[in-house]
Amino acid sequence: MNSKRVYFAGFNGIRFLAALAVIVHHIEQIKSEVSLPNAWGNTFIQSAGRGGVNLFFVLSGFLITYLLLEEEERFGSISIRHFYLRRVLRIHPVYFLVLIFAFALAPHFPLNSTGIMNGFLHYNNELLAVHYMRKLSLFLVMAPNLALILYPAVLFAAQGWSIGVEEQFYLFWPWLLKAFKGSSIRSLAALILAKFLLNMMLSPFQSPGHSPAIRALASLIIEFRLDSLAMGGLAACSLLKYPHKIRSWFSSPIIQYLMAPLVLFFLATETMFPSLRAIWPAFYTILLLNLATDNSPRLLENSLFNRLGKISYGLYMYHVIAIVATLKIIERFCRSGLRDTFYLYPTVMNVVVYSGVLLLTISIAQLSYDHYERLFLNLKGRFGSLSDT
Repeated sequence: MNSKRVYFAGFNGIRFLAALAVIVHHIEQIKSEVSLPNAWGNTFIQSAGRGGVNLFFVLSGFLITYLLLEEEERFGSISIRHFYLRRVLRIHPVYFLVLIFAFALAPHFPLNSTGIMNGFLHYNNELLAVHYMRKLSLFLVMAPNLALILYPAVLFAAQGWSIGVEEQFYLFWPWLLKAFKGSSIRSLAALILAKFLLNMMLSPFQSPGHSPAIRALASLIIEFRLDSLAMGGLAACSLLKYPHKIRSWFSSPIIQYLMAPLVLFFLATETMFPSLRAIWPAFYTILLLNLATDNSPRLLENSLFNRLGKISYGLYMYHVIAIVATLKIIERFCRSGLRDTFYLYPTVMNVVVYSGVLLLTISIAQLSYDHYERLFLNLKGRFGSLSDT
């Protein structure tokens, strides 16, 4: 049995940059919510989080599909049971740890002193209490995306909505790959087109003129990023079926240099041209195929990005905790108050906040990876894992 691990150079760098985009997005969002000087209204900041999550979806679809098809190629079949066990071991430990913190621990932290961060936490505790059991139930059954649409957000766990989307997608994805066998590329292309058309049809139903139930249903379907996940899957199928052709089309190192300014352009103009969101997955797919086929030195392949990319899941799941903790710690040292100090020294304070958030997020994620997640990751090999992540 061939147990050679699948590894794509540069993918860890992509993971880290996607997580970093989400972190920046949420730092500015939380600063806005507590009325600190912020860049939340900036188009680039608004788009960074959406772009980062979209990139995670395309990357996930690519890797999971590639690993499943590679498993079939090496061993003759896909073990769906083992696939689900590997997903549980990789995703659930951190996800449910964050849920314990958000739903059971954070609401009981003492908040006796004054300050804008304590006021912010008090307010979010009040929001958490609204439909508490309904939200908790949806989070427990891996449907946080539905909870986010129906009820007020859960401060420390709202980012889990994308994890819910992925887990729901993978409930049927291995079965589809088996059903599509022999016609996977055509079938996946048709599936992506159908989802794109469905999004266009449902977009008008998100407007306030429709009932809450209709708006919620439309949002749920549109935010179920089947098109992004399936786009990654389509790229993986194409690479495995036509490796020489894909390499000839996408292996040029120039693509990496062209993609960076293009992605920045789309992030900067996305709110002005919302229709551009539909082609983001295609650009991300081109970048992933380039990284998967280019044998030349890569911009995204270095020891720092590899280390940070390995803990990117933790960076994504723990960063809101780090943002709130950093702002609360800084507030304790601001004699004139956090808000006044920010207005007096905005540049210095932003450097302190960003440095503190990144340092704390990376520290928590690294500790989690080394001393918690690895306990579960080490078990993945028992179920035919072809990847170290």
